[in-house]
Amino acid sequence: MGQHVERSNGGGRYTAESLERGSRRVRAAAAAEKRVYEHYGLERTEHTVDVPELDRRVRAVETGTETGPPLVAIQGGIGHGVLWAPLLPELIDYRLLVVDRPGGGLSDGIDYRAFPLETVAVSSTRALFDHFDLDAAPILGNSMGGLWALRFALAHPDRVSAIVLLGCPALFPDTSAPFPMRLMSLPVLGGVLVARLMQPDDATDAREAWRFLGHPDETATRLPREFDEAVFRMETLPTAHRSWTSLLRRALRLRGARPEAAFTSADLRRIRPPVLLLWGRDDPFGTVEQGRRGAAYLPDAAFHEVGVGHLPWLDDPASCGESVREFLTEHA
Repeated sequence: MGQHVERSNGGGRYTAESLERGSRRVRAAAAAEKRVYEHYGLERTEHTVDVPELDRRVRAVETGTETGPPLVAIQGGIGHGVLWAPLLPELIDYRLLVVDRPGGGLSDGIDYRAFPLETVAVSSTRALFDHFDLDAAPILGNSMGGLWALRFALAHPDRVSAIVLLGCPALFPDTSAPFPMRLMSLPVLGGVLVARLMQPDDATDAREAWRFLGHPDETATRLPREFDEAVFRMETLPTAHRSWTSLLRRALRLRGARPEAAFTSADLRRIRPPVLLLWGRDDPFGTVEQGRRGAAYLPDAAFHEVGVGHLPWLDDPASCGESVREFLTEHA
């Protein structure tokens, strides 16, 4: 464990943990991630970004082409950016900035109950943009990372040149998290379920998550073992459980999204950058029809059905990469 930070938001005191970066489990996770990048032929540089509003640090990986146009990638789930790795070779001409969201990957842990979700999304993304001196850049977002991208675009529209949403964005209008995930938002029971269902026992167990997220068996078996190992190591870091359970309680309730965190149609109508939505046909967070209805609220949006599950690039990285490149060439 690392340093504990306590914070009060008027409704209680909450504790978050910073990563002990020299610990055995953190070193094992970092080594596993390094092997994934090597598997995909990617060189990388690591950065630590301070987020003063949260009193936390987030970790980002820079890869791709140093002189290429910047492209920020923000992952869903609890936020470990290594999940983007199968897509990154398709975007190799970009300067790729892959962030671990607060609480995920090798970023500090966070108790999401201490902050409004919008505050965490906007402040951590703004800190990343400032760290890399990005006046404006496009953002890739998956699931909760899609929420990050959209919230940042609402708060700082001039800094986001385009958005690509791969998979159903978290708390998107008319969509809902699967029932087991909503159960995880409950006190006490939620913590038990997160430990049993979201934190794998080993690399083989980590592979089972792809079925829960709507991916076919062939997708799971095609992914390299290095990928499974890195997911296992990231999901079981000491900071992951508190971060996961508090995020689910902040975002969800048994009936669905918490109203104070969810997007409305009015929110989407205020999104200024052009948006591309790439949606898997069996995404368990939202049907293709629900995705099209949500996309219709956006002033400037394109919608394509690609892949099968919630992370469509795992099913079809080539098609996703081609769609992203074409869209950013035209719009960013």
